Amino acid sequence: MTQTVIEDLKCEYRTEPLGIGTASPRFSWKAKSAENNYRQAAYRIIIADTAKNMDSGIYFYDSGKVFSEKSFGVRCENLHLEPYHDYIWRVTVLNESETEATSKCAPFSTGAFSLSDWKAKWVTARIRNYSDV
Repeated sequence: MTQTVIEDLKCEYRTEPLGIGTASPRFSWKAKSAENNYRQAAYRIIIADTAKNMDSGIYFYDSGKVFSEKSFGVRCENLHLEPYHDYIWRVTVLNESETEATSKCAPFSTGAFSLSDWKAKWVTARIRNYSDV
């Protein structure tokens, strides 16, 4: 049996991005296999908010098995991330003979998705009147 490695995980086309600005990002990965004519037949994307939850099977999102050869710019159905939140994700890929290969986990975080998500105060300075000195 040949081993397949899932690598080069990207979220919004970046490795471990910080502050992505969308609640429905695109995911990408590469399957590397010594098997001749290896072809992905399906994938499953899992997202958790902590490594502990990922290990415990407590997922924020689970795509379920999706029959598709697509591995670049994949959007997940019904995924609605929260703004200003840290996540980790991984993907499991199945080939035509149903052999699974699972990636390591990769982190990403979200930023603001809309103007209403911005929470900041104006930075001001006290202006000193030098004529009073």
